[in-house]
Amino acid sequence: MSVRAELAKIAFYNIEACGYYAFAQPTKEQFGGASTVLGDTLAWSAGKNFEDTLSPGSGDDAGTYLFDICQNSGGDFLVTTWNEAASTNGRVASVPRQATVGSGTVVMNKVSKNTIPGHATYFWVIPSKNVLATVTFQHSQNGQSAFQKYMESYLKWSSSFVVRDPSDRTKIIGYSTSPGNPNTPALDLYPRFRTKAAVNQAHHKDLVDNYARITKVIRKTLLNLRSSDDLELWQRFLRRAHMSAVQPGGTKGVPIQYQVSKTVSRSELLTMIKAWKDSSRTRYEDYGFVLKGDPKVYWLSHSLIKDEIELKVSRDNDEAVNGKSLIKALHSRASHLLQLF
Repeated sequence: MSVRAELAKIAFYNIEACGYYAFAQPTKEQFGGASTVLGDTLAWSAGKNFEDTLSPGSGDDAGTYLFDICQNSGGDFLVTTWNEAASTNGRVASVPRQATVGSGTVVMNKVSKNTIPGHATYFWVIPSKNVLATVTFQHSQNGQSAFQKYMESYLKWSSSFVVRDPSDRTKIIGYSTSPGNPNTPALDLYPRFRTKAAVNQAHHKDLVDNYARITKVIRKTLLNLRSSDDLELWQRFLRRAHMSAVQPGGTKGVPIQYQVSKTVSRSELLTMIKAWKDSSRTRYEDYGFVLKGDPKVYWLSHSLIKDEIELKVSRDNDEAVNGKSLIKALHSRASHLLQLF
């Protein structure tokens, strides 16, 4: 396989939960951890048919499969998932680029028999730092949400820690570090795999150090119109704009942006930063700040740790990057990529 430089977009996430947790202590891991869980996944996948890597109970209409997983000598993992594309009677739909809007023109492309159409997504898991990074090449979707669901489903149904009822193997009675040991009882725990976009704390510190210069605050959020408080706020905005107020039961989510010309205290700024950190950190949730004498808007979301770099990798085919070449390329750039942690 030939090696070539390809542009990759890297986005980092903190691993906030990875393992098994007691219901009474949802933030305290009973056992697990990224190294243990990914190592278990690697062992589970050995020799397994691709179609059998879809963990039961994932609930996805279009499934997520384990395409490849490898580990380097430093203990990092490279996980490649396969995100199934929806198909109809063995065909995948596409629309001609020059089709006229409203024409209803759809081309049905045949899918080869006994194959699963889709695309690959890549995850660099670094247990020593308890972080993972999504790596995207030609596709814009990084698959992070689907990967999170996949790993949580794997922990629930397929890991070596699952203890099943001997008389009914479809029934899970608990989880244990030694499932086959009668002296180690199954524990009533629940599996969790949760991540959140990683933040460069230095950016926030610079903003806090300059809080007295803030003259304007810009807020982006997504209003849930099924919430009475959000609905009331949205109706007030519409009335102020001399537009008809929406009625309950309408659109579920409405993205809005508003700004306030106001100075803020240090404690108010810290509260806003905390609220953003506790949010989903999607493109709909953000705070922006304008400082005196500076026209630039400083968005909290711009503190997310991400990069765009060239990686020397090889491909197994036009769609899939070779996992071993990718983890090698990432490791060679690790000092640059991890400098913000």
